[in-house]
Amino acid sequence: VMGFVVSWLMVNGRRMEFAIMRGLGASQTRVFGSFFLEQMGLCLIGCILSGVILTIWSGQPMVWLASVGFALFYLAGCALAVRTVGKTKIFALLTHAD
Repeated sequence: VMGFVVSWLMVNGRRMEFAIMRGLGASQTRVFGSFFLEQMGLCLIGCILSGVILTIWSGQPMVWLASVGFALFYLAGCALAVRTVGKTKIFALLTHAD
C-alpha cells in the first residue's frame, strides 16, 4: 500500500510538468513513457539497494520478496497516476491550484 501511495503522490505532484510537456506537443504515450520510465528506474535502484542491504543485515533471503512486492505496487500506482493525469485536459492541469 505504501508503494502505491508514494508513487501516486510523486507523480501527482508533477502535474505542471505533465501539462507543459503536453502543451509543447508531446504525445500522451511519450509523456507516459517518460514519467513511468523515470519512476521505474528510481524504484528498481531503491529496491535492489534495499534488498542487498537487508539481506546482508538480516541474513534472510526472503527480504527480496518484500522488495519485489513493493516494486510491483509502486509501479502499479505510478502507472495509474500517470494515466489519470494523462486523461485530464491540458487547460485543467495548467489552471489547477494546489
